Amino acid sequence: MDKWEEINQRLENALMVTSRIQERQAAGLKDHREWLEDLTRVAAEHQRWMADHELTIQAIDQRLEQIGVKLDRFAELIFRDRASNGHDS
Repeated sequence: MDKWEEINQRLENALMVTSRIQERQAAGLKDHREWLEDLTRVAAEHQRWMADHELTIQAIDQRLEQIGVKLDRFAELIFRDRASNGHDS
């Protein structure tokens, strides 16, 4: 193999390696983008759930207030006489 053929072969090999690296990086970026999209979707769902939860807690608190019991007092009544492990003491 003469000098030019060797140089040409090296360039072709380098081009093939570079192409494979680019393909692998593109696949990694695609996977990462999908992961970020999923994470963003889950975060939005969690925010909606937390907002709904807050509204539910407020509604419970208002209803308890209407009947003369504060939510903290209600929780205290539920958990009174319970040990820290959740079983009756």
